[in-house]
Amino acid sequence: MAIHALLLLSAALAAPATADEPTAAAAKLLGSCKRSATSAGVRFACDGFAASVGEYPGLSPEEVLRIHAASLKALGEVSSQPAEFSSGGKPWSAIRFAVRRPDGSVAFEGRAAARELRARTVRLVSCGGADAGPRSPCGAVLALLAEAGPAPYAVPKSAPSFLGRKVPVPSGCEVLDASETGFRIRCGDVAALTFLQLQAPEHIEKLSATVVDQLHQSVPGVKDGKPRPCRIGGVPTSCKVVIAGSGAGGSAFYIGGAVVHGVPVTVQCLQHAIVKGVHPVCASVITF
Repeated sequence: MAIHALLLLSAALAAPATADEPTAAAAKLLGSCKRSATSAGVRFACDGFAASVGEYPGLSPEEVLRIHAASLKALGEVSSQPAEFSSGGKPWSAIRFAVRRPDGSVAFEGRAAARELRARTVRLVSCGGADAGPRSPCGAVLALLAEAGPAPYAVPKSAPSFLGRKVPVPSGCEVLDASETGFRIRCGDVAALTFLQLQAPEHIEKLSATVVDQLHQSVPGVKDGKPRPCRIGGVPTSCKVVIAGSGAGGSAFYIGGAVVHGVPVTVQCLQHAIVKGVHPVCASVITF
């Protein structure tokens, strides 16, 4: 459960559309977007909006939506409210979300919807942008992704790298996703490492706090440990510590960030209590 928790975004048609035209228009739009793999599916970075689709085992639609909304906190203050969405003639659990700047203005808003399509496997779709008005393409994009799922848009896995330096994948570990700006590696139930390149230094603390909050909401019985001095990419910093379980059956999460070679990054390392020192998968990026 602890490992699983760590590894959890234009224009409207000018003329009246037939039933197939919105789908075709949405498909064309997504075809022009930059795609990146996530541990659950695919993220699309598009002109004026962002979208994602993924499938999550072992969680309910409500849990997936809550975690998704919490992940947006790294961008600003998040508010959400229930929304309506249906696909294939069936209703989905859905929220409408908004991310606000410090002055209260809306920077990003949209909808996310989730539904259990197979036993204990939930599909999540999300789309949003600066403009959620009638000219937003998100309605058609959500409908398309809800029906298609992540498989048609799967991104070939890349080799994980840390700011241009290749990261070794120890025996018994697997790369869940990797791109130019981040990766996730899982080593069974023993260890896991997540790296993400951020847009600005001020996002480091926001994202770290968001991860800690998600762990408290998703992993039963976790507690905060004493912050620990650490080095990320060789840069001295401080890592937040969250403990799950106790004794030989426990695990520890280390969450921190730093500006490395002028680039703000964040790193999350999870180690089971049986690991002595730093697991090799984490040691390639973070040391204590």
